[in-house]
Amino acid sequence: FAQVNNVVRLQPQVRAAMASRQTEELPQIGEEPCNVYELTSVCPLQAEEVPAGGFTGMLGRSATVKKLKEALCNRLGVDLEDVFLASEGESLDDDKTIGENDVLEPGPAARQAGAKIELNFMLKDGAELGSVRRLRQQEQEARARLEAERRAAEEAAAEAELARKAAEAAERKKVEDAKKAEAEDATREAAREADRLNIRVLPFGMEGAVQPEVVPTFGGTTVAEFSREVATRLGIRNGQLIFMFDGRELAPGQTLRQAELADGAEVHYIVEGAD
Repeated sequence: FAQVNNVVRLQPQVRAAMASRQTEELPQIGEEPCNVYELTSVCPLQAEEVPAGGFTGMLGRSATVKKLKEALCNRLGVDLEDVFLASEGESLDDDKTIGENDVLEPGPAARQAGAKIELNFMLKDGAELGSVRRLRQQEQEARARLEAERRAAEEAAAEAELARKAAEAAERKKVEDAKKAEAEDATREAAREADRLNIRVLPFGMEGAVQPEVVPTFGGTTVAEFSREVATRLGIRNGQLIFMFDGRELAPGQTLRQAELADGAEVHYIVEGAD
């Protein structure tokens, strides 16, 4: 290759080799009469947009080179300023026709015989074909999807771990609450057992005449509650029981502990208002 006017000149043997490769025909540009052209890349491009043998098509003699460049750029997926067109190593003016660029145009007979205008194109340094950009974009999207999936998996794992810890904490609390409730029940039961009393009751004035009835109860029981327990135990359905202890009458609202009754204490009762 030889550099001329910033365009690489394609050597004849390279053009011959490329001529035998597959080409792609572009839509006709401009009106008749047209020149048949063959447009090949100065440097081989390994991309899906560029067939090995380049492009062919028909370019109206009155159409500017810019029209051809636009068609090529659309096909390659690149910007207009990223492509240079040349003929025999000479850059072509976009605003002129092929003839105005001093490119020899074949006459009618030569055209009928299949004569073509050989043109070359090259990409500006750093320019990327559409397929390259699409591939890079697909790779970026794939990486983004993988990253999103990774983050989602991490978040799901973190949420699952939080849920697991919360469930474990709830289970621990449940066990602890059950143990606490059991301990409280045991404490209450122990306190209730400690509060248990066996009170000996017998009718007033019958000391030594009858055997006292032992009534199990608790120190926290009120005298009124104890009265109902005794009435039920003794089968007393009518009248009100009045209890005497140590020479004093027990008030219905006070508890047996408040009345200073200890375990085994003996109280006397009077049935008031009985039939």
